[in-house]
Amino acid sequence: MEAVPQTKTPHRAAFKVDSPTVLLGGLALAAVVWSCWPMLTLFYSRWDSDPMYSHGYLVPLMAVGLVWLRGVPTEDRELKPSWFGLPLLIVGLAVRHYAAAWYFEWVEWIALLPIVAGVALTVSGWRLLRHLWPAIAFLVFMIPLPYRAEILIQQPMQGLVTASSTFILQTLGLAAHSQGNVVVISGTPIGIAEACSGLRMLTGFLALSVAAALVIDRDLIRKSLLLSSAVPIALACNIGRVTATSLVYAKTGSQHWQEVCHDGFGFLMPVMGGLLLCGTLKLLDLLFVDEAPGTETLPVEATTDDCDGGRFATPPIRIGDPIDLETGHESPVELVSASCPE
Repeated sequence: MEAVPQTKTPHRAAFKVDSPTVLLGGLALAAVVWSCWPMLTLFYSRWDSDPMYSHGYLVPLMAVGLVWLRGVPTEDRELKPSWFGLPLLIVGLAVRHYAAAWYFEWVEWIALLPIVAGVALTVSGWRLLRHLWPAIAFLVFMIPLPYRAEILIQQPMQGLVTASSTFILQTLGLAAHSQGNVVVISGTPIGIAEACSGLRMLTGFLALSVAAALVIDRDLIRKSLLLSSAVPIALACNIGRVTATSLVYAKTGSQHWQEVCHDGFGFLMPVMGGLLLCGTLKLLDLLFVDEAPGTETLPVEATTDDCDGGRFATPPIRIGDPIDLETGHESPVELVSASCPE
């Protein structure tokens, strides 16, 4: 028996690139960074100074992780530059400069998304952009909200946290009542600051829920319910943090321990939120049972009898049908019989 020579499969790169594509991508990226550098530095200073948007550092890294976790099919990994990306890039840059000239700050910020999409389309082409657009859209979570929208969301959440924590403290038997956004426990006021309204947790958990929905392999209903669960999870974690901090202060009366517990519970909230998010997904999997796969017929080749070429057909067996233990066939089943001519 001769040995069959084995051919070594050539290594295939993750993405097919060439020198003109690399040059085009480098020039487009350099132009975008140069044009948007003041806006990017403003993002950095906002992330560094505003606690509600401190998660902005992680959003670009999470966007890259989405591309890696979702994967790109092998046939779509070839970079095919498209000139259709230039109009999108030009429109994005024009909107950005027009908004900066007229002091439309948030419009200037949001124009970053079509700019990034235009660069991606110009360098990679339509086929690869189909897999990149979720990560590009995910970058919206690193952009601060408009001031008016921030106030409209923050003030009701601040009042809800105050009322809910006061109710829980009263349920636990403490002499607590609320005055505006201040919880008074035994005559000692504890202010619920704007940073404690829960807006930071809400934006963070929305980003985490969207990332999870883009990665997990579930139907649309479960993904929608998982996304909607981000709001009650963020509110519950923030209410628990304020209640626990107030309870510690009421028992100890120490300002030092109140600050320690406030910061400690702040670090624990993302962990608790992540666990609640995982528990919500597990609960949805228990409530929505995947349908069993349909019956599948296994093809069976016909067999030939030794007598005069007579043929016997073996009945097909379908997955999921009951099997008669005595005959080894489906029950009920019509057996095909044949006889050899005499």
